[in-house]
Amino acid sequence: MPGVDRVIRSNGEFFLRTAAASPGGTLVELDGVRAGVVPAAQERPLMNSVVCESGARLDDAGYATIAAAYEAAGVQAWTVWVDPSDGETAELLQARGHVLDAQPRAMVAAIGDVAERPAIVGSLVRDPGFEVLARLNDDVYGYPGSFARTLTGSVVGCFAATIEVDGEPAAAGLACDVDDDCHISLIATLQPHRGKGFATAIIRHLTADAADRGRSTTSLVATRAGLRADGLRGRGVARHVGAHGGAEMKQRGLTPLFHERRSTNS
Repeated sequence: MPGVDRVIRSNGEFFLRTAAASPGGTLVELDGVRAGVVPAAQERPLMNSVVCESGARLDDAGYATIAAAYEAAGVQAWTVWVDPSDGETAELLQARGHVLDAQPRAMVAAIGDVAERPAIVGSLVRDPGFEVLARLNDDVYGYPGSFARTLTGSVVGCFAATIEVDGEPAAAGLACDVDDDCHISLIATLQPHRGKGFATAIIRHLTADAADRGRSTTSLVATRAGLRADGLRGRGVARHVGAHGGAEMKQRGLTPLFHERRSTNS
């Protein structure tokens, strides 16, 4: 079974493809290091992600090039996804004022252990339009239009789904095919519909579709709160292969709207 490197690659590839497809978005590609620059979501570090390929390291010159690209685009904060074993890159970032903002769980499973099409309360809608997925994520996570400004069209190799209740979207998710992996992202459930198993149902349906497309594994990056809310741990949707050590690092001194150091006067 693949390990955390598979999850980091698939997760990073999703955000890079999203950056490339966004209005005005560009990619900075160095030797084994790629950065997605998303001017449409300047305040969203997650959308502005830097990914180091397996064995690659972010050095001083590469850091300077990437930092200049984000500054030129007006990006307020950005994220670097770091392998737990890559202490060198983590130290470089910390020396430049980055802070460890989160340690989400890297999850992976054989797709046959996850894929099924359970009955749901409501209607499953495949390919609802990325604008629907974006709007629901903005509503759930409290971001003022960040996803809507970024996801204005399709993303290569990505497939969205929603569950509708009484004709209205209640939950949504996305699958991104990366080599033989199906990476799950942007899972969101509106508050009135939480606890009904919608997130898990979407994941299972998305992975069942991916299995039909020939994918052999599935992966996701989940917060602890997401694991509890979605029931992933108890239902065996994926196994935990390790926290992203130093997974999300944001540039200190730049205060995105949702950062914990934000003040009402800033």
